[in-house]
Amino acid sequence: MLSNAIVHSKLASNSPESLSMPPEAVQAPSIAPPRLAGPVLLCGFAVSAVISGQFAGWNPGLSEGGFGGMLVATLLITLMYGCLTLTLAELCAAMPFTGGAYAYSRAVFGRWGGLLAGVSQILEYVAALATILVAIGIQVNIAIFSASATRLPEPLVWLLVALFFAALNAGGKRLFFRTALCLAASSLAVLAIFWISAIPNMRWVRLLSIPTTDTNSAWLPNGLMGIAWAMPFAIWFYLAIEAVSLAPEDSRVPGKDVPKGLIWGFCILVVATLATLTINTGGPPGAAAIAVSESPLLLGMQSTRSLAKHPELLNLIVMFGTLASYHAVLYAAARSFFCIARSGYMPKALAGLSMRGTPLIAILVSTLLALALVTVSLILPDKVSVIAILLNVSVFGALVSYAMIFLAFIILRARHKDMPRPFISPVGVAGAMTGLLVTLVTTVLMFTNETFHYALFLCVIFYLLSLVIYLIFRRTHVDPNAPEEAFASLLSKEFEKVADAPARGRRARRPRGRRP
Repeated sequence: MLSNAIVHSKLASNSPESLSMPPEAVQAPSIAPPRLAGPVLLCGFAVSAVISGQFAGWNPGLSEGGFGGMLVATLLITLMYGCLTLTLAELCAAMPFTGGAYAYSRAVFGRWGGLLAGVSQILEYVAALATILVAIGIQVNIAIFSASATRLPEPLVWLLVALFFAALNAGGKRLFFRTALCLAASSLAVLAIFWISAIPNMRWVRLLSIPTTDTNSAWLPNGLMGIAWAMPFAIWFYLAIEAVSLAPEDSRVPGKDVPKGLIWGFCILVVATLATLTINTGGPPGAAAIAVSESPLLLGMQSTRSLAKHPELLNLIVMFGTLASYHAVLYAAARSFFCIARSGYMPKALAGLSMRGTPLIAILVSTLLALALVTVSLILPDKVSVIAILLNVSVFGALVSYAMIFLAFIILRARHKDMPRPFISPVGVAGAMTGLLVTLVTTVLMFTNETFHYALFLCVIFYLLSLVIYLIFRRTHVDPNAPEEAFASLLSKEFEKVADAPARGRRARRPRGRRP
């Protein structure tokens, strides 16, 4: 993490006098490693955070909406994430802090708004970590069973993987970003090999093999409601791309590098998403089998003749995607804890930095929470998929934070038109309103899915625990000198000055006509 003083100097150098902060207003922590990440590393980080969604997690949407419903849902979600990417590119360039959704919401909605966005952001990443852990446990046991006909207890696999990546994240920023880039490149190579090999085997009949009723078509076996039910699963194709907005303090030139990394990563993921959805579903064994598979990409590879000759190798290479995303999402979860604790909303220990400049305590807490969430999910009814529950928890937290981001963008554009913006979103307020509409509709439609009711129970518990922690710490621990808090206070004062200016002008003018 950069020191708060360095963040201040970056802000002040790009801001007019009205938005500058006095140097003594910001305190610097004792450790301030140099910035390392350029646009290529940030693009690798963006792809790495999301790429597991191409390997697993999206496919239950086929059961809900069929291929046609899933395709429409994916296009709508792609539109939402396109608007989100451009909106975030402007926000994180203008406010180069680690806070992400928390920082933007704190600047506009105050501490309660910042708390809601920050906790939702943490919920998204912790639940995503838990979802990926379950997928990794399944993949590891498939690989072991194919080689030796034995299995490891899944909790043991979760623990070993979690500890390994906690150590990797704690090893320093240089190691983190380079590992993320390598894992992202490896995952894309695996996907490309599959696409090229499976395209000759695609058939329309396989795309439309989901069972349907007499009243609905093969394209929409569950009717139009199937599109709504498929949308949470389509989100998995892009979930966590916004993690890049947590890296401005680790980037070389936040105003240029972060927008480039976000946009490049999104463009790569759009191509990967449409290719994976179409080819994995239309290739053997078809949509009906892919929809219920725990590892749809592996099943597609095993069913492709040119790839099925090396089953042991396939079992290993499909892990690249899930490992890449776990590595990147753990960074995002830890940074989310770090920034909200740095401001004093949670124990200050979570904002502590190791000698390598990484938030070690926040990394460990994120890891433990992910393990706890997986364990709690296991006691829920067997009829409900653990992955589906955890995925819905993560998606709900993401949607809440997205809504806050879009609203913050719209209000900042209206209130602070002259605020320095190194990058300007080409879709502007119209794009933010479009993304907000899709976000709100998706959130409402989630309540029509029975699986979400179990996820909502876990979400409520998490929000209540976070509220209790905040109420305990807010009176004595909130730090007005934290970058997010200082910037929010500055914006509030500037807005008050602008709002009071017309009133002062009216009072200064003398009334026309004769004096009495």
